[in-house]
Amino acid sequence: APRDFLTVFNTDFLGVTAARVTYEKGSDTIDAVYAPVFTPSRSPLLNQRWVILPQETLGLPVVDLGARYPGRGQAGLRWNHLGAGYEMSLSFYDGYNHLPLIDAALAPAAVPSIAFSRQFAHMRMAGADAAVPLRWFTVKGEGAWFTSRTQEADEYVQYVVQAERMAGEWVFVGGYAGEHVTRKRS
Repeated sequence: APRDFLTVFNTDFLGVTAARVTYEKGSDTIDAVYAPVFTPSRSPLLNQRWVILPQETLGLPVVDLGARYPGRGQAGLRWNHLGAGYEMSLSFYDGYNHLPLIDAALAPAAVPSIAFSRQFAHMRMAGADAAVPLRWFTVKGEGAWFTSRTQEADEYVQYVVQAERMAGEWVFVGGYAGEHVTRKRS
């Protein structure tokens, strides 16, 4: 989901044009989503205080060469099952990363400058999640494998495991999130 990073402390989600269909039968649900037009996240502008350039670039003009936007839609599919004493789902996504890869280079000329452009990497994700309520707490976990046809984009696995307990108005949560790069390309 693309976000508005122009104001770093208030990163609202951006609206996208998409269609969603949900099919439910018994304890199973299937959701399908299709977005025909790519919507990127809004990045801070170069003249904002949120952009910190490396020390080596100070004093050099920075030239924005623009962005290369994907030319096709994105699709996602999720199957959810609510069982006796557990909930689980499987999901699949084929589209693009809403955050850009930055290509930058020193442009030698009479006045050297730094030229950069943005591209949005292809992304394919397969994931699963589950939640099991136990007597004293609920155990939750999810994991996803991200792969890409874009040669500059890494491939990786992300995962989260947590225990959650509610007591009155209090919610106690402890967990671990991790990432493992399976193919480093950049």
